[in-house]
Amino acid sequence: LDNISDDVKDALVAAEDKDFYTHSGFSITGISRALFNNVVSREVTGGGSTLTQQLAKNTLLSEDQTFLRKYQELAVSLAIEQRYSKDEILNMYLNSAFFGGTTFGIQDAAKFYFNKLPSELTLAQSSMLIGVLPAPNAYSPTLGNPQYAKERQTTVLTRMVTNGYITEQQKSAALAEELV
Repeated sequence: LDNISDDVKDALVAAEDKDFYTHSGFSITGISRALFNNVVSREVTGGGSTLTQQLAKNTLLSEDQTFLRKYQELAVSLAIEQRYSKDEILNMYLNSAFFGGTTFGIQDAAKFYFNKLPSELTLAQSSMLIGVLPAPNAYSPTLGNPQYAKERQTTVLTRMVTNGYITEQQKSAALAEELV
């Protein structure tokens, strides 16, 4: 994680899994919410997965929305959490995540979007990159809709404020930064 800025890591945890450092690979609350949405209300909304579960799904499992696949995701997540440190899990996630187009991993994303190394990204750039993760091609500022990208950046920065990673002033400064 030495080559990844703290802003990237903080943005990821704040936006995708605020309890990352305290859970053991899964969230009962998140699973319950997803189960309710997917089964009871019959909305297939996904969600409910921790970063560890997303890592398991994205690198080892299929995209199937079945109970068997969800069980496999939980089992693999527990094994990952027992074998690797939280920093190693973050590193694996960031180095395997899809950022749109043909861009996988934070190294490629930083280069593709900003022609920088991940360690050189500003708060504004970090929050923009993390903001694309839920739907990379749709939220990409270059491949998708720039307005959606800005909305997602705002969401990430707001979550960073809420979770104590940055101040309201830092959020405002990041939003004011013109990204090229």
